[in-house]
Formats: sequence, C-alpha cells, structure tokens
Amino acid sequence: MPPPDPRPSYARVLMADQRPSHSPHAAKVSGARDSSRVCVVLVPQQVLPPSVESLEILDYSFEEQGSFSLAKLHAARLIPGDADFEKEEVPKIKEICEPHVGYLKSIQNLHGLLKEHRLMRCVKIFRGKMTILLATAQGRLLAQAMVAVIWECHSQKRSWNGTFDIEHIRIIEPCNSNVFMMIVKDPVQLQGMELLQAKANDLHKAAAILQSLYRAGDDLPVYFDEFIQNLQQPTRELVVNERAFMEFLCYHPAIMPSTSRSTFVCKMSNISTEAVMLSKPPAYLYDWRTIVEAEIHGKIKAKDINYHKEKKYTDVISVLYTVFHYNNNYDDKMGGLIRFMRNVIEHGMEHDGRVIHRYELELYLAQMVRGFPCIIRTLLMSGTMELYGEDWSSYKMSKRNKWEPAWSD
Repeated sequence: MPPPDPRPSYARVLMADQRPSHSPHAAKVSGARDSSRVCVVLVPQQVLPPSVESLEILDYSFEEQGSFSLAKLHAARLIPGDADFEKEEVPKIKEICEPHVGYLKSIQNLHGLLKEHRLMRCVKIFRGKMTILLATAQGRLLAQAMVAVIWECHSQKRSWNGTFDIEHIRIIEPCNSNVFMMIVKDPVQLQGMELLQAKANDLHKAAAILQSLYRAGDDLPVYFDEFIQNLQQPTRELVVNERAFMEFLCYHPAIMPSTSRSTFVCKMSNISTEAVMLSKPPAYLYDWRTIVEAEIHGKIKAKDINYHKEKKYTDVISVLYTVFHYNNNYDDKMGGLIRFMRNVIEHGMEHDGRVIHRYELELYLAQMVRGFPCIIRTLLMSGTMELYGEDWSSYKMSKRNKWEPAWSD
C-alpha cells in the first residue's frame, strides 16, 4: 500500500481558501498573530459527514484519514497531561502538523492568546450618548471555533461529556492557512440517550467557558446573553433537528459581525416567509413594541423629538420610538419586528442627526430589542432558511470579516 499523501485534502483546501503547497516558510512558535479566518480542528477526530458547504467542517474520506486526520486523532494520547508546554508539547504539535499544513507561525494555549488579544471592547454610539459592549473580531473567531469544534466531535457520535476545559485548548497558526484549534483531550464514543446527554453537557461546558471569558462585570457583549442561554438549553433542539440547531449556533448573531447582521436584516424584509412572518416572538420579545414605547416614557415629551432632526438634541435617544410612529403599521408578529428592524437600520439616521454610521443603529437594536437570534433560529428550525439562498450564504461567508467600528473605547 502506498504511503498516504501528506498534502491537504481538497475539502480542506476549499474550506481554508488555501493553495496546496509545500513551499518553506519561517516558523515562529511564540505570540499568536491576529487572523481573519479561523477554522477548527479537533485533536481526537475521525471522518466527518459531508458538511463543508453548510458548516465548514472537514470532509475526509476513510482513505484520507491515514495521515493528518489520524495524527490529530491520536495527538492527545501523544502529549502527556503533565508535558512542559514549550519543551515537550510544542515540538510534538509541530511534528504532527507541519508535514500537512507547512511551518507554523505560532502555537499557543488559551492563556497565551488572551494576553495578546482582546475578546471584547466598548464602543460609543450616538456621539458618546451610549456605550455598547461587543466582541472584537478575535473574540468572535474564538467563540466560533469553540462551537465548530464541538459540532465536529458530535458529528462523529463522540463527546467529551463536558469534561474539557480551558487548559485543553491550543491555538495554532500555520504560515499559509487558517488558524485552527486543537483540544488536547480524547472524546468517547457513545450512543442513544447517553450520547444526547453528553452532547448537551459539552454545550453546557462551552457556555460556562464563554461566560467566564466574555463577562465584564454584569455585562456581556451584544447577543451573548442569548448565545449562552442557547448553549445551556439544547436538549429539545438536539432531538428535533440537530443539524439546524448546530448551524444556528455556528452562525449565531452574537459571533457574527455587525455589518453582516445589518445586511441580512435588510435582505430578510424583502422575502415573506409565513413560518416566520406570522409566528409570535418568544415571551421575552412578545412585547417588543412596549420596549419601543418605553424608550421615551417618562423621559421626554413626544413633541420634543423633532429636536433631533434639527440637531437640537435632548438627553434621550428616541430613534426607535420615532421610526415606529413614523409608519405605525407593525403587528406583534415576527414579520412586524423584521420590518421595524430594517426600517431602523435603513432610516434611523433620518430621525436622529447624532447617528454617524448605520451600524450604530444595528448595535442599538441589538442592545435594546434583541430579536435577531430568535428570527435566525426560527428560520433554521422551520426549514425555511433555504428561501434566503444567496443572502444566507453571504451571511455565513462573512463570519470571518475583521471589520470593526472605528470608534474608540
């Protein structure tokens, strides 16, 4: 039998947007560099289902496992738990990875990454009137990586049963391809209800880790409250439609750029899907119109809102109230909420002269109304997301977009 081909598989080339190459590069095993793209590779993994298009997870045939996949599968067993990181673990990881991805720029544990990169930041909107906490590009990519590696493991009917932790995470940056993550812990193969519970335990652990990493006092970045709640309550969705639920988590609004959310909200309003438009928002969004009315309640008189247009500002932000009453034709269903969110993003600047950029409006909506995750979840779980075709594909492809607001903390 001929030796396995050490080059990256075609699926990996597609996913990483790289060219198969064996050109030498100088390696530097210190200090992670910021990367615009993160793909995730689980140390103990085997063949995955064909899901590169929908979830960007590796798709190896059995024959292709002979080299890199098999090496990653046994990596946790080759690295002792008490191994010295620099002297023992780094050389072993290089030995496993470099024949397949080329020389490595950096190998870090999560603690090292956190010393060099901020996961969240505060931005000021409406000319400093309000401050919003949001995840940075690096923060979004790290959270994306965690969800993707869990889904990759679960696709193989394997699970850590919630036993992995921060100390098992390694972040590796090759010279000529995406950053990827290794979890240096073997999962176990399970079946039936035992596997279902173990999968839920993995998502619970991810929620606990992310909450510890992204909490700033009593606050989390926009949509992270919903993201963590979704990770903590997955059992029913795992039974009903695991693929749709995991796709929802992989592209959760909390870990997507504001620009992507804005664009997709506006695109959604152009297509009427009965499953979404006529459905009721969940309990915490049921009175979203009350939230709008409460924006100025007891703070400002409605007649004074025109001051914003004339740049004679009051101390109260009233853009939601103003847009809502400019065309008060929104029902209490998701269709009304989608149209309202679109109108705020598209026309909010016309109603408040303090808005410098339309993405201020998206961040404000994310902070105040918080309806977008529920909409995405409903579309995916109902099977109607396919109606959005290229718009949904563009949304997913934009997840590694590194653009961030230029406003200072």
